[in-house]
Amino acid sequence: MSLTIDEPAGDQDCSGDGKVCAKGSGAINGSTLAETVYAKIYQPPNQPSEPSNGPPNDAAETTPDSNGDWSFGLLAGADCSSSTPYPDNEIWVWAKFCDPDGSSSSSSSCTYDVASQDFKGKRSAARRVARNRQQYGCYHETKNTVAPRV
Repeated sequence: MSLTIDEPAGDQDCSGDGKVCAKGSGAINGSTLAETVYAKIYQPPNQPSEPSNGPPNDAAETTPDSNGDWSFGLLAGADCSSSTPYPDNEIWVWAKFCDPDGSSSSSSSCTYDVASQDFKGKRSAARRVARNRQQYGCYHETKNTVAPRV
């Protein structure tokens, strides 16, 4: 299964402070579940130059469920506007897989699956954003935390 991003996509509703629903699937490789999933939103052309090296230190992180599905709730960092043209954004997601023998203490035994997706930041009325949070399962806000480097 490959890492996929379901949200954000297309003209994405976002809050006034630039938060969007972020979720997807595929954080599983055969029977090996990713240890951690990281995400960060960029405004082109500021995307990572070497994404396979892993996420930046300021990426948000979450743990995937047993099926490899992941969700960040509301992820900060989107550039949004209430009028067209809506600003360009790009979400990057990294799924961290470590040596299955449990030796995740060595970063050399870990690899990353990487996915990215473009979306437009469409600022909507607060009521619509609240409805989308319920529709897409974005009930909590995710704080951007420093990703551990193991």
